[in-house]
Amino acid sequence: MSGSTIRKALLLLALASTTACGPSSACKCDGGDVNASIWGADDGTLLVAGYTGGDAGFVRTSTGKAFVDGDLFELPVWRIWGSTASDYFVVGGSAGSASVAHRTAQRVQVWGQSGGTAPVTSALGLWGASTDAVFVVGAGGAIARFDGLGWTAQDNAVKEDLRDVWGSAADDVFAVGRHGTLLHFDGVSWAPHESPTTADLNAVWGSSATDVFAVGETEAEQSHVILHYDGEAWSVVHEGAGALLGVHGSAADRVVAVGGTRNGSSVEAVVLTFDGSEWSELSSSAGTFLWDVWVSAGGDRYTVVGPRETLEAQAF
Repeated sequence: MSGSTIRKALLLLALASTTACGPSSACKCDGGDVNASIWGADDGTLLVAGYTGGDAGFVRTSTGKAFVDGDLFELPVWRIWGSTASDYFVVGGSAGSASVAHRTAQRVQVWGQSGGTAPVTSALGLWGASTDAVFVVGAGGAIARFDGLGWTAQDNAVKEDLRDVWGSAADDVFAVGRHGTLLHFDGVSWAPHESPTTADLNAVWGSSATDVFAVGETEAEQSHVILHYDGEAWSVVHEGAGALLGVHGSAADRVVAVGGTRNGSSVEAVVLTFDGSEWSELSSSAGTFLWDVWVSAGGDRYTVVGPRETLEAQAF
């Protein structure tokens, strides 16, 4: 893989949890390249973040079928969010020692390790409304916001691990986590939402402030729950077999959730799609957990990533 070597390193996120081998677990899936997270720019460019054998990390540019370019890191990376294909944030970190990096065309700035104080001690989720309104969430209910210059910790009464964050705008942000934790930021403060589940929630995405989905697992690696927020309250809209680890869409009727089911020593991938009326399960040839998914802006295809360099693009 071509690309410039980024001197500042990010540590592998290695927090123990019940989630299937992935960004919020201790499993390192050594023995090859691991595609951990995916994000797409407005021009259709896909950025895939991950690590190699637990010793090195990368952010690669992909067409959805092959890697064509990328940056190398000295240690693994887990999560990615960007504003353009050349301006993105990544997070990683060992338990209690998180790192966040901001990559631009001019430089790489790192918070954590030798790069200065990290915004949270253990980073699990990352999302931004813009490059001067970026949110990181993590263990123990930690939340921090980047304003373009630096990070500020944000107060939050909830102490459960927060695993993902998404918003429709900088003053309308949702965070989800263990034991059904649901939080909302209105631009001033974070407040808990009443939750209809005690399941561990792993990912959140919405098409608008009144159409938000959260996915998770009711039994580790075995069964899932999907929640929906309509602007007034959260409700359970789907349950079934297989843990769900990621969710993304392009519109209210183009949503994909991914994960997997462990059966002894074997794993079966899980892919669910929502057409605006109901959730349907699709077949997948990936014999592994799927950790993340990105739906194209036009809603005509989706790309999934996971362990062992898993990268699959499928048409709806």
